Amino acid sequence: MPGVLEMTSYLVGSLLCALGNSIDLAVHWNNVPAMLLPVLDEQLSHSNFTSVEEYLRTNIVSAERRVYTVPQAKTFLAALLHFRGYTQAHSDEADELLLELLQGPAEEIPILETGAWTGKDAADFHVHDNSLAAAIASVMFNETDPLYVGCGSVVDMGCGLGLYARDFENVAKSFGKDPRIVCVDGNPHTKTLSDGRCESVDLTDSTEMMKLGRFDCVMSLEVAEHIKRPLERRYLRNIVYAAAKTLFISWAKPGQGGVGHFNERSQAHVEHLLTNGFNFVRDSEVEDKLRRSALMLHFTDPRSGVMVFNRRAWDSDKRVMIDHQ
Repeated sequence: MPGVLEMTSYLVGSLLCALGNSIDLAVHWNNVPAMLLPVLDEQLSHSNFTSVEEYLRTNIVSAERRVYTVPQAKTFLAALLHFRGYTQAHSDEADELLLELLQGPAEEIPILETGAWTGKDAADFHVHDNSLAAAIASVMFNETDPLYVGCGSVVDMGCGLGLYARDFENVAKSFGKDPRIVCVDGNPHTKTLSDGRCESVDLTDSTEMMKLGRFDCVMSLEVAEHIKRPLERRYLRNIVYAAAKTLFISWAKPGQGGVGHFNERSQAHVEHLLTNGFNFVRDSEVEDKLRRSALMLHFTDPRSGVMVFNRRAWDSDKRVMIDHQ
């Protein structure tokens, strides 16, 4: 389900931008079919109406397994109910949803100079891949996993709602482990958004980041593409300094698109920076496991999925703080 729906998220965003200021619903419904129905019908060919409807409704109320922002999920649900619904209640709710979207604010979120999102409404834009979280937690904490890394301490840099940290804590406990798990994000409202689990820290501020100390494992998913390019090296130095053993990172590929993407990079570029600039070595075996486990399209795509890097044993703190040009 997530793979096909995720591909349409950018179509939905484009639709919202194109709808204009008129509140003539008939006019707006005429704009929808060419943009959404081919993908919607493709999904319905593999699932049924009720399953797709339930999935979209879940996306609206919870970040768990979410691949849409809330406005996008509402738009897709409206299209499903209007064009493929079979009761008057479906039609009425579709009109209500579309009217709500037309009269509401544009699909955008305040962004700080660093690229970090700000505000409590950011909760509607965060997603969470539960299956990927379980796979990462396994290599971190499950000693019977053939690809066990072993993480006595973990930091999630750019944690959003703190759901990965929550999952890591639960999995670690199930294996009788009590690692130090920290989660930070550049949004000033992080503590509220994460139910007190995580803290607000500027990921590009070396002084603040170094106060966190070092960790066996660092994770930074769906973060790097949001860091504005002039601050890229500060961000990289900070996550590299923190990673005493292993780094889990994702970086949106060029042209992927997304809310607040300023700095999309190819995996070849990222690998060059981390292997040549900071002397890490890439772990393709762990990457393959994580890619197979993920639900979200951009995590399963070899061009934009999670990359895993292990620090070479002889690296020093001094070396990783050098700003390689």
